Amino acid sequence: MWGERVRFDVPLDFSGIAKGYILDILARRLRNDGWQNFLIDAGGDIVLSGVNVQNEYWRIDAEGVSPASILAVRDMAIATSGITRRQWIDTEGSRDHHLIHPKHPLEFSFDLLSVTALSENAERSDFLAKILFLMGREAGQAFATKHRIPAIFLEERNGRTVLFKTPE
Repeated sequence: MWGERVRFDVPLDFSGIAKGYILDILARRLRNDGWQNFLIDAGGDIVLSGVNVQNEYWRIDAEGVSPASILAVRDMAIATSGITRRQWIDTEGSRDHHLIHPKHPLEFSFDLLSVTALSENAERSDFLAKILFLMGREAGQAFATKHRIPAIFLEERNGRTVLFKTPE
């Protein structure tokens, strides 16, 4: 097993791992400087603290859902991971995307479009969104429900986007 290697014909980018960590550092800095109400958005990974200018929970739209699925959130972080933006055709003509399952690195599913996960910090939200995505919709939703992870799953069915949520 240890001698096996997988070669990818595209560059690998691990910057997504650092984004949540950096957001959490920035949020901690803002809190330490006395800020209570703020929203930090780093390309879809979001940290929400306190309330908005109307003194209400922050309202976030889940991307790709029509009609819109609005989340009312405070003092949490949100991250979405999926294949709607980063996929390609490799040199041999097969369709690939950037989320690689460590046990099946050359198998790619295109039924699940994205997973949005909420957690106490951005680093954990990003981790959960990727893990739940790689588990697939049914197993990921069951895992999220069992462990009380707020999550939204977007799945492609017969050319339509279908939304699945964990119980609130």
